[in-house]
Amino acid sequence: LVPNKDIAIQFSGLRSGEKLYEELFYENEKIENTSHKKILLAKHQVLNHNEVSSKISKILHACDSFDVIEIKKFLNELVPFFNDNQDNIININKKKNEKSN
Repeated sequence: LVPNKDIAIQFSGLRSGEKLYEELFYENEKIENTSHKKILLAKHQVLNHNEVSSKISKILHACDSFDVIEIKKFLNELVPFFNDNQDNIININKKKNEKSN
């Protein structure tokens, strides 16, 4: 098969979640050079195990309470680059109402 001869190829745009380019480093990472000029090293923040465990417990408690605002708050604390994409969120209030019936 030959593209655009046997079959039409039409660009329809990006789908939800697709990217034009891939980001290799996060904003909060320190980038260091290596012995090879084309290879970089990302130094990320060191996390405290007790602090992470505490935040995960808070997220789980907020999930048990169906508290969307608290869930987002604690996720943002734990993962600073967390992006609240409304397209990917399931309405937990619907689940809460089903659970109570």
